[in-house]
Amino acid sequence: MTLQEAVAAAKATTNLNLKRKKLRKTPAEREAELARRDAELARIAGYTNPDQVLTFEQWRLLNSLSKATGQRILNSGPPVGLIVTELSVRRRGVTIGNNRIWNKSRSRG
Repeated sequence: MTLQEAVAAAKATTNLNLKRKKLRKTPAEREAELARRDAELARIAGYTNPDQVLTFEQWRLLNSLSKATGQRILNSGPPVGLIVTELSVRRRGVTIGNNRIWNKSRSRG
């Protein structure tokens, strides 16, 4: 290994470690994010039309689900999961009515 190759490898390793480092949010940023999320949740909770379509992110926020859990539920399909509305080729959503039906089917007791 030449000196140039060694220097290049060291730089690549350093850059990779810098990319992996997760920047922590400041308390002000965290508060702003929570306020934005609460405002969005309040807006979504006000929807009364059962045909209103929620985007994946809105549906996830309304049901307090992580991104991975939301994807797993949407990919499970109608027999087990809920009915999904295809907004476009790459976008999926859930209607308020289908979300209510799905939540009722998931309740115990």
